[in-house]
Amino acid sequence: PFSLHLWPMDVHDAHLPRPDLLDKYKRFAVNPYQQRFYAVLEEFDRQVGRLLQFLDNSRLSERTLLVMTGDNGPTAWPRYYKEGFAPPGSTAGFRGRKWSLYEGGIRQPLIARWPRRTPAGVVNAATVMSAVDLLPTFCSLAGISPPTAALDGEDMSRALLGRKQTRTRPLFWHYGFRGALQPGAEEDRSPSLAVRDGDWKLLMQPDGTGVELYNLRSSPDERVNVAASRQREARRLAESLTRWKDSLPKGLW
Repeated sequence: PFSLHLWPMDVHDAHLPRPDLLDKYKRFAVNPYQQRFYAVLEEFDRQVGRLLQFLDNSRLSERTLLVMTGDNGPTAWPRYYKEGFAPPGSTAGFRGRKWSLYEGGIRQPLIARWPRRTPAGVVNAATVMSAVDLLPTFCSLAGISPPTAALDGEDMSRALLGRKQTRTRPLFWHYGFRGALQPGAEEDRSPSLAVRDGDWKLLMQPDGTGVELYNLRSSPDERVNVAASRQREARRLAESLTRWKDSLPKGLW
C-alpha cells in the first residue's frame, strides 16, 4: 500500500490566477478578491482532474481511495476589511474563518472517492471526523496495523464506506500561540482552546476564562451560548479540555 499527500497552493492566499481565468470570472462577482478566488479554484479543479486521469490511465482508480479536504476555513486577513471588501471564500453561514476555532474556521468539506467502495452521490452530514482520524482509517482500509504509539484519532472507515458510524472520542483544538494571527472581524475571534463531544462544543482560554458552550445541533452558527444554563455540561467539558491541554508538550504552543 502507498499513501501520497498532495498540498496544492492554488486556493491559498495570495490567489494568483492565470490572466485568462481571471477575465472569465470578472462578470461573476463585484468583489475583485472573489473573482481571483473563483479563478484559482478552477485551476485547482483542473489539476485534480489531471490526477484522476493519471489514476485511470494507470489502472489504479479502483484500488485507490482519494480523499480531498482542507485544513482550515477561508482566509481572514485584516487587509480585506480595511479595503472595504469581504474576504473571498464562504463558510456556508458558520461563524468564524481561518485562525478561529468557531465552526467556520475548522469545519471542512471532505470528499472521498473509491470506485465500487465509497457510494457515489451520498452526502453524510451527521458523522464527525477530523484529520487525526485519517491515519487509523487508512491503516484499517489497507489492512495493516497502525503504529503502536497512542493515536488521537480513531478508525472511521465505516463512514467512508457509506455505513452509519458515530465517533467515540472527543476532539480537541488549541490555536493561539504568542503573536498568533487573528481573523480580521472581531466576531470571528474565538478563545484559543476548544473541545467537541457529540453535539456539545466548548471553547475557553487557557486560564479557564471566556467559557462558551454551544449545542451544535440547535445552534450550529454558535450564537446561543448556554454555558450559564448548562453549567454541569460546561464543567465536564472544561475539565476534559484542561486535562488535554496539560498533556501537551511544553513549548511555543
